[in-house]
Amino acid sequence: MARRKSKARVAGRVFLVIGILLSMTAGSVLAYVKYFRVCALIDKHYDKVCTQYRKHYRILTGRTYWKKYLGMEYNKQGEPEEDKR
Repeated sequence: MARRKSKARVAGRVFLVIGILLSMTAGSVLAYVKYFRVCALIDKHYDKVCTQYRKHYRILTGRTYWKKYLGMEYNKQGEPEEDKR
């Protein structure tokens, strides 16, 4: 009887794994493919991006850049102003 339980557990686990694999949708598979492509691009251009980041560090971390990037205006207290439409 002990063998039946272990076979049943193994069979249950196999069916569980098969169910999980079948539940993966095409969208999630494509997302993984895109992720690995992005990782490959990062590996390919890593040195170039590092030097550009070091060169533009002060600009990227400055408040004026982010205000322009986010399209936000701040009042004198440093809080975002309400949209006046």
